[in-house]
Amino acid sequence: MTSHSTLPADSKPTAIASTGQLRSHPIHRSIVTIAVLCYVWFLAFAWLFFDRDGRIGFDLAVASVVSMMLFTLLLGGALRAKDEPADHETLPAFLDGDVETFTGPMKGRMAAWEILAMPVALAVGTTLLGLVLALAG
Repeated sequence: MTSHSTLPADSKPTAIASTGQLRSHPIHRSIVTIAVLCYVWFLAFAWLFFDRDGRIGFDLAVASVVSMMLFTLLLGGALRAKDEPADHETLPAFLDGDVETFTGPMKGRMAAWEILAMPVALAVGTTLLGLVLALAG
């Protein structure tokens, strides 16, 4: 029986340390902070704008639980990387540098974009939709 891998043979991790573990370059604290604040913003504005008459509280509770799961994943990754030595690195240096991932290195700017796209879109979308509903009704 052969083993099947989800990665192509030529995309093996390139950052294997001598211990056989995948090395990780920590995500800059500013990126994590922005993502967490966007999730908090999303939840606060969702409850403020959309639960005016109490009829969609359950739906908002489900959205809150899903957001907290995403937040917990992000926070867990940040806590796991906290012991890395690059915590003092500046944000511009992080954005221009490389970040090691399981599939190989990528630019810090791209890693930041991948991390921040969802929470920023949720926060901005919730705010805009809430403002439209508030102005219309």
